[in-house]
Amino acid sequence: MGGSYNSQELKGGTIKKQNIIDSFLLFMQWQERPFKDWCVGISQDARTRLSNGHGVIGGDVWTAEAANNSAEAREIETYFIKERGTDGGQGGGDPTATEVYLYLKNSHTQP
Repeated sequence: MGGSYNSQELKGGTIKKQNIIDSFLLFMQWQERPFKDWCVGISQDARTRLSNGHGVIGGDVWTAEAANNSAEAREIETYFIKERGTDGGQGGGDPTATEVYLYLKNSHTQP
């Protein structure tokens, strides 16, 4: 399965924090992989960060959503790292980063 990218939300409006969390949890559940097999992060440009920063390629499983603001994006990232045990670099990203991304780690991805 290739990536899931909600371009309308990433370009225009945003969705609430809980909706992003719920969406990510459903996405992960659908893949039937443990939380430790996933990586979550934030970026100003999730698609570029996934490919250039993490090595995500076509055919990899990923999704991204836009939060209301950078603080909310960081809260979502922290939730998945601390509460669910995903991989990720909590506290990183550009101070204006509002896009939250999630991908299934693979042998060619970093981390």
